Amino acid sequence: MDLILIPVAPDPEDVKEALAHAKRLSLAGAVKVKFVINRWPNGTRQQAAALEKLEGLPESDILCKVPIASAIQLLRVDDSKTAFKTPPSKINNLARALYRAVKKELELA
Repeated sequence: MDLILIPVAPDPEDVKEALAHAKRLSLAGAVKVKFVINRWPNGTRQQAAALEKLEGLPESDILCKVPIASAIQLLRVDDSKTAFKTPPSKINNLARALYRAVKKELELA
């Protein structure tokens, strides 16, 4: 594997599980394991609180933070009977930002 991404929310229990999972992957031979922070808050105060909940995650192992976006619900709608609707620009931009972060990390290898 060139890169393993572990999604983690700003929640102490989620962080604990993600760290344990990363350790198991490393012991199994994984070389590059990174965390993707999901549901990153938009406000400064909320971000400060979220940072406290991420305690224990090495900053160098955080690939990126994906902000909270309520429009993401559109992607969970059953589109088997109707054509897939293009997601809003904010969602497209979030997806592109994640893609660029992964691409950059892979190019460093």
